[in-house]
Amino acid sequence: MIEQFKMIELNLSRLVVALNEAVNSNERRLIVLAGERPAGPAGQIVSKYLSLTNKERIKALYVIENMEEGSAGVKRLKEFIKAVEGFKRLDLRTIEYKRTKEIMGTTWNLLVLDLFEQLKPNDIGRLIETVSGGGLILLLAPPFRKWENTLTEFQKRLVTPPYTERDVKNRFIKRFIRKLFEHQGIWIVDLEKELINGRPLKPIKGIEKRIKIPEKPKFNVKLYKMAKSQDQIEVLKLIEPLMELNKKKSVLVITANRGRGKSAIIGIGLAGIISEWRKANKRIRIIITAPEPSNVKVLFEFLMKALNELEINYTFKKSEEHVTTVKVDKITVKYMKCYEVPAKKRDLVIVDEAAGIPVPMLFRILNQAKKVIYSSTIHGYEGAGRGFSVRFLRSLREFKRIDLKTFQMTEPIRYSPVDPIEKWLYDVLLLDAEPVTLTDEEKSLDVARIALYYVPDLDEWYAKKGEHELRDFIGIYVLAHYRNRPDDLAILADAPHHTARALKLQNGKIIASLQLTYEGNLSNELIAKTIEENFDTPGQLIPNVILKHYFLAGFGKLKGVRIVRIAVHPELMDRGLGSKALSGVEMEAKLHGLDWIGASFGASRLLLNFWLKNGFIPVHISPKRNPISGEYSVIVLKPLTEEAWVVIKELNKLLRQKIVEALMDVYFYLEPQVARLLLKFGREKAKMIELNRVQEIKLKMYTTGKMIYEAAADAVRLLVKKYFLEGGPTTGKLSEKDEILLISKCLQGKGWVETAEILKISTKKVKKRLREIVGKLYKLYYREGTVKDRLMRKGEGGVEDNEVKNRDNRTL
Repeated sequence: MIEQFKMIELNLSRLVVALNEAVNSNERRLIVLAGERPAGPAGQIVSKYLSLTNKERIKALYVIENMEEGSAGVKRLKEFIKAVEGFKRLDLRTIEYKRTKEIMGTTWNLLVLDLFEQLKPNDIGRLIETVSGGGLILLLAPPFRKWENTLTEFQKRLVTPPYTERDVKNRFIKRFIRKLFEHQGIWIVDLEKELINGRPLKPIKGIEKRIKIPEKPKFNVKLYKMAKSQDQIEVLKLIEPLMELNKKKSVLVITANRGRGKSAIIGIGLAGIISEWRKANKRIRIIITAPEPSNVKVLFEFLMKALNELEINYTFKKSEEHVTTVKVDKITVKYMKCYEVPAKKRDLVIVDEAAGIPVPMLFRILNQAKKVIYSSTIHGYEGAGRGFSVRFLRSLREFKRIDLKTFQMTEPIRYSPVDPIEKWLYDVLLLDAEPVTLTDEEKSLDVARIALYYVPDLDEWYAKKGEHELRDFIGIYVLAHYRNRPDDLAILADAPHHTARALKLQNGKIIASLQLTYEGNLSNELIAKTIEENFDTPGQLIPNVILKHYFLAGFGKLKGVRIVRIAVHPELMDRGLGSKALSGVEMEAKLHGLDWIGASFGASRLLLNFWLKNGFIPVHISPKRNPISGEYSVIVLKPLTEEAWVVIKELNKLLRQKIVEALMDVYFYLEPQVARLLLKFGREKAKMIELNRVQEIKLKMYTTGKMIYEAAADAVRLLVKKYFLEGGPTTGKLSEKDEILLISKCLQGKGWVETAEILKISTKKVKKRLREIVGKLYKLYYREGTVKDRLMRKGEGGVEDNEVKNRDNRTL
């Protein structure tokens, strides 16, 4: 039972219990101080903590929203510092919340979070995990009567027209406060009511870390002594075989919850590989890639620490504060963006946070590398859930002649495996949510037929009553999507324009999750501002893009719903549930008088096929590739009204014109297969492309073998454009493979060899097939006749017969 008692001043006697629990164990404790002036009491608690610990220096991090002199946060900081006795023992660093990414990978004994102006779930997820065992976390908050109704800076950014700050909900903060009271290891000081809530939690003993170093390691034993857990030892043992310079393709997949030291131990293991490979005196390039350079910060840090331990000299380069290159003799370790990696053959590639990279890209990397280490976070900040390892490993095992090893790290580096604060963090942010378990009978059902479209009550979901449904709903995303960030949970909770939909079995189990946001219905003023000033209206992704790139003001007036995320239970994929869910959204949108349904996503063949199959029309492709995935972003729309149909048809026409003109330049690296799908929607019946007389002759001579492709390329390219932009007799006449050939060679201008590689046939067959395709199109578009017929066409002048004869009998 939670203890409560009155206090006149801050009575530390009960809180000393919590402080001792932390200091005398490898667990952490969290204390919440809620009141108008909590900083002073927080300083008193830290003073007591310092008196109980025997550490000479305490690494402390204090985080506030605004560091400007005179701000309320800075005043509280000064009050805190003033109240700490023995302040000189603190190595105190103060940062703003917007810089918390810099803190990832660091370790602290004391963390103070000022939550008066800001409560951003991403920040909570990043920061709490950096505190070591024996450490203390302090949350400074307004009085509870105010806190649950406080509008944070994060919430203010959720407002989009026509909504105001009054429309923002407070579901997330209410859930956050409730979870503080539900978990052990957390003490709550209500400074207004002079109450302390909490209960002693005796740390579990007998689970101290035992590390056993192998008797005859292949790596230098110094590297093994750097390990902080037995899991890290096991990973080092698995990395050892990769240092053998043989031709066998080897793959190691490492998964772990956040804070298990996977990046650190990979860096240490890489130093071991380098120490062996440098003996070969060969030029070797080791590539490290990840969604962002910051993801590999710890890996490079421990690589250099390990090289120092081995007394190996190295040089390094930095880019934007991150180490991106380390050189040892003839060996180069370099960070590259993922889509740059497959360009050349590689000796070793390390892919950190691999679940953030599309699976096709992971396999392209594998095809170009002799040895690959993939690692990814399962649970914790930016965790991908078990889904990554399950789906990816299933595909990997289909590859023959690969030496595949896998390992899951479970032991935390910084704190105890039974740390109560990690348990609270995972619960409040749903970091370990997973889908509901299905029985064999449920899996065998005709789920697409019987599934029910469900409109949840979000107030209920974020309260205790509906919590199990919220967990099941988010669990589907955790397994289906990478980088489920804690912010997503709060956006769904509080943003006035966001909502959720689901598919349920008749017994109530959630089997598909959708997050929706309402867009459009903009004022004339906002539409003009977006077009003329390139203004970004918050929360209006699709209208912003359409207005800025196509200048169709009328689209801004239309009302629509964007599908932010859609995911299906992993055991029921490819069973029609995604399409069933979209049908439900469409019916609901029509009932509410909306004009369109839309989505924006990274363009892949699989995703585009899904949306096209469900009647969505491509209207936009981004001019640049996503720096993380290497994919172009695509917007698709489905019109629900006649007015929307007219606009969307025009947008698609403009998109197709843009693509055929830009494939040789802006979209040169776009997969031809993806380009084909984007060009697939209805073609124009009106003539958009006209060839002149000379170009028609070139086509005729090329198709009959009297002119080489290079001499007729301009005419062929125009004919191919005509095929993809116009309707008429050509629609559906060519196979998918033929269309990919036309896009790759004629519209993108790729070489014969590269086109052959894309089609997986010889260059000779590519050349032969292209001539046949052009001949087929030529017959469909132009009447039969000799070159002389075309030259002597009435009203077009002519040339001497002997000149025509000479041209007809030689190959140009």
